Amino acid sequence: MEAGRLYRYNVKSAQESIMSLCEMEVAAYTGHKYCVALNSCGSALYLMLLAAGVEPGDSVLTNAFTFVAVPSAIHHAGGKPVYVESTTGYTMDLADLKKKIEASGAKFLMISHMRGKIADMDEVKRICD
Repeated sequence: MEAGRLYRYNVKSAQESIMSLCEMEVAAYTGHKYCVALNSCGSALYLMLLAAGVEPGDSVLTNAFTFVAVPSAIHHAGGKPVYVESTTGYTMDLADLKKKIEASGAKFLMISHMRGKIADMDEVKRICD
């Protein structure tokens, strides 16, 4: 904001944009070759689904209680959301997850930790393996 550059493309031709410098710095800090900054969580979720190999018509398991960006990203990637029930503690119902995996044959899971409530990820991994 201080630089007056609100997006990555308003630089002189030989100059690196602030955003590309930030991406390079984060990539170096994390030990990766590349880093891409995105405009929203929805864009990041969409690209993650594509990178994971979701194709049109694929079922993607996700929380029934979630933020709108999650099913929107699934739809945008061509997937079909399969909603897994939540517990009264706002975590994914793992018994319902087992049922939905068997019923849908889904190969993808996009889990949201709503309200900061984290599912038992060791159990989620065991179920998904």
